[in-house]
Amino acid sequence: MLSAAWSPDGKKILLSFQWWTSDFDYGHIVRIVDEQGRNPRDIIQTTVSKEGVNAAHAYRDAIWSVDGKKIAVRYQYGSDFGIWLFNADGTGKQRLASSAIGDWPRFWSEDGRWVIGVSSQDNRLYAEAIDQNKRVPFEAIKGIRMFDQRYFPWRITQDMICNVSGEWYYRGGAYWDCH
Repeated sequence: MLSAAWSPDGKKILLSFQWWTSDFDYGHIVRIVDEQGRNPRDIIQTTVSKEGVNAAHAYRDAIWSVDGKKIAVRYQYGSDFGIWLFNADGTGKQRLASSAIGDWPRFWSEDGRWVIGVSSQDNRLYAEAIDQNKRVPFEAIKGIRMFDQRYFPWRITQDMICNVSGEWYYRGGAYWDCH
């Protein structure tokens, strides 16, 4: 399992994971299940035969938009590495214009106008506009309220504080502790 996120209504869970049966049979899946973990529906799937050997390691870190109509995912392959948006049924694939190589989605703003992404280049948070090509450091956006999908019922935090911490961070990764 690479990530899990509750839907805004708490009735579905968005999962992203890698499956692997051999060096020639593997890929990534973004799946929706009900709150009991049943009734799986794959909305995005990459395989070696469909996307090519390297691109099969593509989709992860999927999160819901606040209205549940869109999802943001990290696409991890080549020059298209960054944040991509999909409709909640897996259609409408579109790269977030402001996304930089190495960005991955972590939060949506409550108003649905921003995806807050983590940069693997410098381990910082960036606010990326949904409807325009605009990417700014997270701290430049004042008073923004965030949708945090790690909890259900989901909660909005005002004046969110995020710190990079943890053992993984000190070895070159990033673990964000937000509250």
